Order: sequence, then structure tokens, then C-alpha cells
Amino acid sequence: MPRKKPASYRPTVHNLGSPQGGLLDFGREETYARMNPSLGRKAAALPVYLVNPAQMDRLYPPERRRTFCDPERVRRALRDLRSRGEEGEEDRGLLWEALQDGSECPLFRRTVAAGLYMGSLGGVSKGSVLGLGDPGHQDPGAPPAFQADPGPAIFLCPERIVDWGAREGVPTALVQDKVYYHELAHALMDTADTAPDPYREPWGLVVEESLANWVAASRFKGSEALAVHRLIKGQPPEYLGYEAVSRLAFFSRGPLVRHLLFWEDVLEEVLRLIRRGYPFWEDVLGDVLRFIRRGYWPPFLPFPFPFLPLPLSEKGGLARLNLEAWREAKRRGDWQHPEVKNLWEEFALRLLEEGVF
Repeated sequence: MPRKKPASYRPTVHNLGSPQGGLLDFGREETYARMNPSLGRKAAALPVYLVNPAQMDRLYPPERRRTFCDPERVRRALRDLRSRGEEGEEDRGLLWEALQDGSECPLFRRTVAAGLYMGSLGGVSKGSVLGLGDPGHQDPGAPPAFQADPGPAIFLCPERIVDWGAREGVPTALVQDKVYYHELAHALMDTADTAPDPYREPWGLVVEESLANWVAASRFKGSEALAVHRLIKGQPPEYLGYEAVSRLAFFSRGPLVRHLLFWEDVLEEVLRLIRRGYPFWEDVLGDVLRFIRRGYWPPFLPFPFPFLPLPLSEKGGLARLNLEAWREAKRRGDWQHPEVKNLWEEFALRLLEEGVF
């Protein structure tokens, strides 16, 4: 089957009342030429609505307005946590609570609420959103399209995109594409399931926002990549682990099924042989098998890379595995198991550390 041409990735765009909506250009070929097929398919499937700041603030769910905000505060909290040695679940819980004091960070409106992905529009008060739009800048077909749309959809705020670019000295087109790719990445990670969403957890916020920024940043090269990195560095700390997701590994059963099943068979046989007379090693191997059966490599063992059936030397190899692991955790809901949740929390802490130090 021939690969789709980038032009076919173009979304349907509706201006719901943004006076600066005309400053965003979705006709540029480079926007779509940078996309890989999975991102392109999402772009073609999802409508884009342009909204003004008041409309964006009305749309943004209250639980997603939280950020860690102050990098220095995060650094102090992480140093304190690590200085206590073997921290437990309670210690990590206190850390997340301390980093989110419930107040809205000034960076939120400037660098976060420039874009929004929503998997469903069922709970949106569409009439009030439309009422906040500038009637002189609403596309004629936009209100009925929005009213009839059940979601998913992407919302972009041209005013905040233009302002962000002006502050950082980055062209509007580049900021637009960075924000757009970031929201498309959230769509890629949306499993559309009814299971509780780990994104609502503070550690889940770190994992997903870091992954979304990795997807966005990996689309750019050269001087454009440097400009995008500059944009990201001005975002809250939970967005800053985007480079670390390609260096740190969190493996799920999905992409590594052959590898994990191989080791499960080997360890089953070893466990059978030592079951008598070696209670310590029986306990250790029992712990290893418990993780593998759930689809995760035990965090207390080094990963035997020579058996890995995927090319990690390829750019972004680990990041793609981490992205798939996150999707699987959301889809299966197994992040709710205490052992698996602890793994994800530790992964989030490592991303946070890499981002702020």
C-alpha cells in the first residue's frame, strides 16, 4: 500500500472566535512533512478548533490546570527525598503533594494553555464556549460543527501561541507546529478506555507530558530543534523530562513479549530446580517472575540488552518503547497495581530529576 502523502494529513480547522486565528497557517507543507504516519493519521482524523484565551480557559478541565511550576522547589524536594535513602510510597506521596499546592502557576496560561486535546466533548458547555468567541472572527460553519462534534478534538489558542513566540523570539509557525504536535501526541496516548486515567496522578502528569514533548521535539531538526528546545525550557518542570524518555527505559509486555516469555520459561525451570534447599533464591526468583508475568522487567535487575528484539540504536528507540508501555498501562489499567504503580512513580521521578538538574 503506498504511503499517504503529507497533504492528506491536513485537518479540518474551525475558528470559534479567535481574532488572531488568521495568524495560524495550516496550509504549510512542512507542518505535515515532519509527521510520521501515526501522527499524520491522527492529524487527518481530528478537527482543530481555534479559540481565544477566554474560550481556552473555559475549556480547560480544572484538574489539568495543576503544574509543579517552580524548578528550584522541585530540585529541593527531590534532593530531600533522595537524601532519606530508601524512600517508600508514603515518601513519594508527600513529595507529589508538596509539589502541587493547588494554586495556578503563572506559566500555565503562557506555555501550557496554548493547546488542548480532549478525548470527549460530552461534558463541555458548548454554548458558553461559543458565547465567549468574537462573532466577527467565527467561521460561518464553525458553531454548528462544534455543537455536533462528540470529540475527540484539538483546541489551539492563536493569541497565546503568537505571544509565546514573541517572548522567545521564535516564529509563530514554529510555535504552532510544536504545540500542535504536542496535542497530537496526547491523542496517540489516548486509549479511549473507561479505566481510571493515570494522567490525573501527579506522577502520570510527568510521564505523559514528558512523552508528549518528546514526540513534538523529535519532529524538528537543526536550528528549528534548538528553537523548540528553548520553548520547552520555559515550560513547568513536569514537561522537562522529554529528552530523558529516550535515555531511560520502562519496558512493557507489548513490544518485548518474546523476550519476556523467553525469560519466564528460563526462570520457571531454574525455580523448579532450586525450590528445594535454597529458600532465599526461591524468594528472589519468585519476585522476578511476578514482575515478568505482569509484563514488566524487574527494576532491581539490569536489563539484558543483547536479547532485545528491537533496534535501540535507532534514534528514539527507548522513547518509542516507553510510549508504548504508557499506552499499555493506560489501556490495561495495570498501573493501579501497587507494584506497577511504584515502577511508574520511580520512572516519573527520574524524568523529573533529569529535567530539572
